[in-house]
Amino acid sequence: MTKKRIWIAVSVLLIVGLLIGSFGCAKEEAPATPTPTPTATVKPTPAPTTPAPTVKPSPVPTPKPTAKPTVKPTAPTPAAPPEVITLRGQRMYPVAQPMDRFLWRDGLLGTGGFGQLWKEWMEEHSGGRMKWDMAEPGAIVPPADMLTACEKGTLDLVAHGWAGMWSGIIPEGNVEIGLPYSWAEPWELWDAFENWGLREMFEEVYAEHNVWPHVFANGDTYGFYANFDMSDPRSIEGKKIRGYGTYGKLIEALGASAASISGADLYMALKLGTVDGAIYGMSGLWDSKHMEVVKYFNSKPNMTTIGCTFYVNLDTLNALPDDLKKLIIEDTPYVTRLYVNQYTAGVQTI
Repeated sequence: MTKKRIWIAVSVLLIVGLLIGSFGCAKEEAPATPTPTPTATVKPTPAPTTPAPTVKPSPVPTPKPTAKPTVKPTAPTPAAPPEVITLRGQRMYPVAQPMDRFLWRDGLLGTGGFGQLWKEWMEEHSGGRMKWDMAEPGAIVPPADMLTACEKGTLDLVAHGWAGMWSGIIPEGNVEIGLPYSWAEPWELWDAFENWGLREMFEEVYAEHNVWPHVFANGDTYGFYANFDMSDPRSIEGKKIRGYGTYGKLIEALGASAASISGADLYMALKLGTVDGAIYGMSGLWDSKHMEVVKYFNSKPNMTTIGCTFYVNLDTLNALPDDLKKLIIEDTPYVTRLYVNQYTAGVQTI
């Protein structure tokens, strides 16, 4: 048994030796060429940065607010009201009461409404900076003295005047009111004043009397009132008829006597028989109620389209601020045209 084991062990050793020998020979006969292994680029790993220690800022002490003194709010100072310039004037004709048949602007009817519209327009468009204190006829001076009062500054305004009353002072006033049988229609007077130089001429004439005028056609039909039958021209002989200026001369040429009576006083003069008739506008039959005291009116041919005038004292006008002076000069023509259009239409329907 022992020999057998020895034998097995020798055999094993022999086999192992052969195997080792064959490995060694193979290495020498065909050495293997090693395949290069690609080298990977390896980025160096940065060294970890040690974070700086976090330092908390020291709290800054908040300053205590300084107490402000308590101030009571004051009310805003109101703007100073504009200076109001008061102009004193007088009407030549009273403002008649409105009637259902003829309603003019804001119910103003007839001749006296011209001056009232003028006053309202200027006060409104001046923004309240002008106030026109307009007295009734005769309240300050008699109507026949209104031009002289305006010249001297007793009146700043005359609204509105009829130059026949002072044609003895200004003879050109006879043209201003319309010569007998001259302006058959309102547009004829407007044309003469606006396009033929009469307006500039009258401004020069009145400047000598310290007055600025604005002449306009009031659109009325002018004729004879009478309390007697006028079918025959000779019927006027010996009668007393109200008429001024060149119309007074016409009355005298017809054999009657002329009486100077203002429009404001004419109603009572006709009623009491102080005069037998008058030369006056047709609209007066309604707006001044002359129909109550007159029997006849002669309207054809139209004696004239009456020329009336607004007057302003030149010293007063030139002393105004430029914008207010411009307002009066430039807007007065529009005031008259606004009213005349209505006035004329009303007269034509009588």
